[in-house]
Amino acid sequence: MQDLPPCVGSERNGFIAPANEVEEAVAAIWSNLLNVTHLSRYDDFIELGGDSILALQVVSRLQVTFHIPLTLNRLFAATTIVEVAEVVMQLLVQHADPEVLENLLAELEQD
Repeated sequence: MQDLPPCVGSERNGFIAPANEVEEAVAAIWSNLLNVTHLSRYDDFIELGGDSILALQVVSRLQVTFHIPLTLNRLFAATTIVEVAEVVMQLLVQHADPEVLENLLAELEQD
């Protein structure tokens, strides 16, 4: 009987697709750097083979993509796609232009 490869990431946890644009962007960055496809939102960066060098690249790409001050420490504190996306969204809100936020809230209230 042939040995099966070790299960990692989405194969072990069951595939759950990224749920929003931020999660999709995080997954795309990870996919590119880790050379892994079909990432689940609960896949773990370290378990997929991520290391500190790749993490620096993830931080850099997320900073450029979202214009946020993400740090390596914040990335390592949030190791799944869904957790990283939550950090990104928190930073987006914290560093957003208050006028833009007011306009978005006004639009939501109209609907």
